[in-house]
Amino acid sequence: MQKCSFLTSNNNPLRLNPDNNSPKIEMDYSHSAFIYEKLEGDWVYVSCDINCEGCPSGKVVSGWLRWRKDDKLLVDIRYLC
Repeated sequence: MQKCSFLTSNNNPLRLNPDNNSPKIEMDYSHSAFIYEKLEGDWVYVSCDINCEGCPSGKVVSGWLRWRKDDKLLVDIRYLC
């Protein structure tokens, strides 16, 4: 059961793999919320939330998001809508 969503920006985009050198997933992050799929250290695998904020062009987008670095939070975490 999902209880929160992740918000990010173009400064911290989704990536294909949990690595800063992995290719970026290009999209407009300003109107997208992402839900948790799995966690791997400082990275979380997420999918856009088609039922809340929506997905670009109605297509579900998934990828790895760096959620923290050196104990600093890099994303906004919100309750689900």
